[in-house]
Amino acid sequence: MVVLSHLHFDHAGGLLAAWEEGASPRLLFPNATFVVGAGHWRRAREPHPRDRASFIAGLPELLEASGRLQLVEGDHCPALGGGVRFHHGDGHTRAVAGGNRGSGDGRRASARRWCSAPT
Repeated sequence: MVVLSHLHFDHAGGLLAAWEEGASPRLLFPNATFVVGAGHWRRAREPHPRDRASFIAGLPELLEASGRLQLVEGDHCPALGGGVRFHHGDGHTRAVAGGNRGSGDGRRASARRWCSAPT
């Protein structure tokens, strides 16, 4: 599972394999579900001219074509269940997503903004 706070190149660039001349861009993490906030997804699909350069051209199409994209509309997403609660807000970018996860004893533990990149 790869949970992205937003799709700017510096957060989502690690989803793509290294550039190779003559090769089409391709996603890494072939078995992962990609989780993105629905509000930010809409922004990535139709960016404002002010932040268009922050997005990777073609990435939304690759994520959609993977069949493994899950958009989060509210506080929870099916892939993560009720143990993770999402918060959406405008700040660094429109509709950025952050989250908290349950600690198992009724308390909440804050999670950092999420993104996963290959090591």
